[in-house]
Amino acid sequence: DENSKLSAVKLKDGSVIKLEGLFIEIGGYANVNSIKKLDVKLNEAGYIKVDHLFGTNVPGFFAAGDVTDAFGGFKQIITAAAGGATAANSAHNFISGK
Repeated sequence: DENSKLSAVKLKDGSVIKLEGLFIEIGGYANVNSIKKLDVKLNEAGYIKVDHLFGTNVPGFFAAGDVTDAFGGFKQIITAAAGGATAANSAHNFISGK
């Protein structure tokens, strides 16, 4: 049935955009306010700069997920989970002195 699928969206200004699919983004910025006082470096977009092991410029401080600049800005749960696993392993190694 043609009426049971999304075919367009109407914007606040009244204009209509015809389409066949729609992806909705939830949250569009990294909320890093709580770590700013730690002098953790952020990139120009406000994301935490991490290395390949998810370490930051602060020794012993690791970050993962959508607040980081990892994965070239690709924000998906699978990349956040992978980053979390890597950061956890890196933190363990740091604490263990490896």
